[in-house]
Amino acid sequence: MQSFTRIMQKCGLTLNKSCESGKLSVRYVGHDTDESGVRADPDEVKATVITPPPKMSNQLGNFSRQLANQATPLRELLRIDSMLVWGHPQMKIFTT
Repeated sequence: MQSFTRIMQKCGLTLNKSCESGKLSVRYVGHDTDESGVRADPDEVKATVITPPPKMSNQLGNFSRQLANQATPLRELLRIDSMLVWGHPQMKIFTT
């Protein structure tokens, strides 16, 4: 840390009083950063995570201009010769 502060002084830089050192994780601009990497701040994405997927495919039209292409896995479930199995392709529509 001493070498860091020397370099800062040599470059004419100062740290804000709110600066903290020795932290194992940092929360900044909606992201948590620690030794394992960077991920979205859970508080920032909470609403997205707890919101249930839409119950009807036409609810997606408000959010997607490509609904016709993206809803293909849902339309396939409506075919007479198709078994009604809710799988990964269908769930992917609501999670991407």
